[in-house]
Amino acid sequence: MAIAVSSLLGLKEKVALVLNAAPKVLKPKFYLSTLYVILIPLLDLAVAFWMYALLMVLQGEAVHVLGTTLRAGEISWVIGAFVMITVVRQGVEYLSIRVSRTLSQEIFQSFSIRLLEKYLSLPWLQYTQENKAVRVKHCTVTALDGAYSFQVVLNLIGAAISLLVLGIAALVKMPVVALSGAGLLALFSVISKKLIKSKLQEAVTDHDTYQRRFYQRMHESLSLPREINVFGAKDYFQGAVFAELKRLNHAKIDMSVLPHIPRIVLEAILTLVLAATLLIVTWVETYSSGELIANLATIVVLARRIIPAMAAFLSAFSELDGSVFNIEVIEKELAQKGRPETYLQGSNSLNAEELLQLRQISFQYTAGQPVLQDVSLSICQGDRIALLGETGRGKSTLLMISAGLIEPTAGEVIISSTGGHTPKRAYVPQEVVLLSGSVLENISFGEAAIDEAWAWQVLEAVMLKELVSQLPQGILSPIGDNGVMFSGGQRQRLGIARALYKRPDLLFLDEATSALDEETEQVVMANINTCLQKGAVLFITHRKSTAELFATYTVHLT
Repeated sequence: MAIAVSSLLGLKEKVALVLNAAPKVLKPKFYLSTLYVILIPLLDLAVAFWMYALLMVLQGEAVHVLGTTLRAGEISWVIGAFVMITVVRQGVEYLSIRVSRTLSQEIFQSFSIRLLEKYLSLPWLQYTQENKAVRVKHCTVTALDGAYSFQVVLNLIGAAISLLVLGIAALVKMPVVALSGAGLLALFSVISKKLIKSKLQEAVTDHDTYQRRFYQRMHESLSLPREINVFGAKDYFQGAVFAELKRLNHAKIDMSVLPHIPRIVLEAILTLVLAATLLIVTWVETYSSGELIANLATIVVLARRIIPAMAAFLSAFSELDGSVFNIEVIEKELAQKGRPETYLQGSNSLNAEELLQLRQISFQYTAGQPVLQDVSLSICQGDRIALLGETGRGKSTLLMISAGLIEPTAGEVIISSTGGHTPKRAYVPQEVVLLSGSVLENISFGEAAIDEAWAWQVLEAVMLKELVSQLPQGILSPIGDNGVMFSGGQRQRLGIARALYKRPDLLFLDEATSALDEETEQVVMANINTCLQKGAVLFITHRKSTAELFATYTVHLT
């Protein structure tokens, strides 16, 4: 008894956890879906009753319905009522399926978009702590499995209502079967909890772990095709993917099979109990022949709904653990702290030409090991500031702090907001990531109104106009997965073109020309000066000649 009460309390908590995760805007649709799953067993009961009434009237027996006695003369009325109830019942089931499936997809969309929004708002250092393949997995598979949780809850509610409503009717018509079924359901719930639940939870945990590893291994393999082939490491990487996939398959099989074990056993036992009851009822001859036929038909109709309802309840009861796990993963991901809004402090007190000011900036990745200490810097219109220093001296860190990507451990980053205008920023890393779309999509980078003429001008500025003009579709040509057909230097220049297209007031270049030869670099840097005009550039370079030619002043980090 204690185990049963504990199971019910645990069930209530799990259902509440799933429901609380639903977006508020979609809760009315969830309540509508719940209404449909409640109506279905009520209509099943009505179908069973009118089946009984039809068979009684067909055999010349009288049936009492809401104070009215139906006899053979009202057969057409009874047939009409039976057909109408049946059609309504099937229509409600169709609406239930459509609304619930639509709900699941909309919840999936909500989870996926909210996760993406959260990941894009994470501070850079926090973002880099997790593999990108795992984040993709959460935005797709985990979000989809989490949305399916609501279908599991609806299945659970529908099965529970069916058992309650049809169980009461069965108790009236066939008390032995009803009581036996209730006892078996309670027994199998306890057995499921003791024997299957732990194994299912283990399978769910293993599934998440192996799926995470599989996505990571697959992502690594598809990101390194050239290195894998040159180093002859194909067998190693394929073997690693296969090993994780094999473990994942075992976990998936367990997750798929385990919830069905109670259902299979329960259906077999209930079928035998039902058959035995029908034999006993027939043998005892408690009813008249007409009433016996009607009762037997009613029992069959009820059993056709009750047995699947019992099986559905047990399956949903078992699946709920996996559903809760996915919801908890989603909630944990969404609970991560995003980038603080107060990081870049707007101020209208800066000098007229001052765009950005760093005040006493300090930063450390590890406590007690400062990378930057008390660095102050003022960036004004027209500045071309070169950050110089040995590797590991914090050049990229300082640049990313200035760009608003990394919050300093101490100090302030003040950005001009004179006249309500905040300087537009653009950032180009050393390793440029390109979209798989067209050249124009890569340059416009999300702009709704595309200025193709300006796109050609920035392509000319980075010395890519001739190359792009020779592509089959010109600027509309797709560039493949991450610009696979472009060289490293061409990809860097396309990244710079993307930044220039935004007409930024502040441009941050993190060794963005490192893959260019010195002559090309000098031409591109000169063209950046022309495009930006009064805009400021903070750039990192290891070529002293570049700093000497284009920097208005340099900052040496030691």
